[in-house]
Amino acid sequence: MNSTNAPDALDLPAMRAFVLQAQIAYAKGKITLARAPDGRKSLTIENDTYLLTDEFDGGNPFCGIERLIRKSDNHVIWNGYYHGWLTQNAKDASYTVADVFNFLRRALQEFDEGTIFRGPASFKDGALTYTNTLEFGTFDCFYGHETIQDGKGRLLYYGRYGGGLVDLAEDAGEA
Repeated sequence: MNSTNAPDALDLPAMRAFVLQAQIAYAKGKITLARAPDGRKSLTIENDTYLLTDEFDGGNPFCGIERLIRKSDNHVIWNGYYHGWLTQNAKDASYTVADVFNFLRRALQEFDEGTIFRGPASFKDGALTYTNTLEFGTFDCFYGHETIQDGKGRLLYYGRYGGGLVDLAEDAGEA
């Protein structure tokens, strides 16, 4: 990595705090969702140092990507992605998309120092339980999954996520 995107040149705790602040603000409905002509949904939040964009497509299933941009040079320095869907169990147990995704949104409002992305390690409300399992890494490079189960232990929702630092050095080559 070049010196401006090297992990030691970035304030990772401040980056993580801003990303979590943005995720919680969206989950609580404090950021207005915009719709692009192609149907994509997006939101934007910023402070003096960073701009975070979150764009996602679909409903069930859905897929999205968050980009953290350093405003001083307008470079993307971190990305996070997520992809989730209801299982057949949800349909078989007569849970609607709204039932499950409204619960997911409540879970995503909970702050947990032990998680990196998405929701807390665990959240329970009524018969539903959200679980966030980090499989690998720290904020600079990670992946994991999240689930929602009902009181009978049936898997209703499954989602994958990952992300980490991005190097935009000109000499990094092209994919």
